[in-house]
Amino acid sequence: MSQPVAERPLDTRIHLHEDERILEVDLTDMVLRNGEDVAALYNLLERRAAASRRRWFFLVNYLRCQIHPEAWISFANRGKRFNKLFSLGSVRFNTAEEIGGEISRRADAEAFEANLIANRDAAVEKLRAMRAEHEARHPEPRPLEDALEADFDARISFDPELQVMDADFSDFSFVDSRIVNGFYDVIEKRIAASGRPRWYFAVNYANCKVYPEAWIAFAQRGKKLNLAHSLGSVRYAACDLTSKEIATRAESDAFDPNLFESRDAALAEIGRLRSNATASPAA
Repeated sequence: MSQPVAERPLDTRIHLHEDERILEVDLTDMVLRNGEDVAALYNLLERRAAASRRRWFFLVNYLRCQIHPEAWISFANRGKRFNKLFSLGSVRFNTAEEIGGEISRRADAEAFEANLIANRDAAVEKLRAMRAEHEARHPEPRPLEDALEADFDARISFDPELQVMDADFSDFSFVDSRIVNGFYDVIEKRIAASGRPRWYFAVNYANCKVYPEAWIAFAQRGKKLNLAHSLGSVRYAACDLTSKEIATRAESDAFDPNLFESRDAALAEIGRLRSNATASPAA
């Protein structure tokens, strides 16, 4: 007996059509109830797209898909980022009135093309026309690495007054060592250009995913960066799984994980570290 569509593994919903340069996502009968459902979908999409080392034209089937109200913000935010990094153009088909209306509303507010098409054949033809136009304007496609590096760069910021470097890992998937090294390369470049060799690090782990095959590189590059450039590091908003992994590695490598629920709590800890560092020893 064939497996019901609603119970299909997520991986079977993603198809890469190499010749057409189309990444097809089949959301048929999928129910996205909350942010966790959205994260599971987009974590896999990012992993597949990053592993391909290409950017794609996206073809998305919304047939009988349901997106609950509590999932929409996460769905929109993850979709926006996914498109920014990996998309050369997107079309959507079989959208119900409710979903199509919400996509159209967000498209008007955020100035992107909704591209809502009636059926798959028409959607594919639309993508072919978009690809032909894109290739005429850009004979040499922009490398995926350029898009990723721009995203990494936007996630690093400095507060000279507080001596804090913020690293925003939120909603990001470290899928392999290549992505890890790319991100840490940008961090090191930004520190070198800052004119100050050492900073307090505040790292936002909200909805961050580090895949097993990325953990060794992630731990090694993080350790190297902290030894060379950190005055003290704090981490916040990590999920339980990531927190446990960081705590386990902290115990084995003898460092303080400094895990906090919020940025305010993390910055308060940096204030304590700074006070201790500047306190004058007794004569």
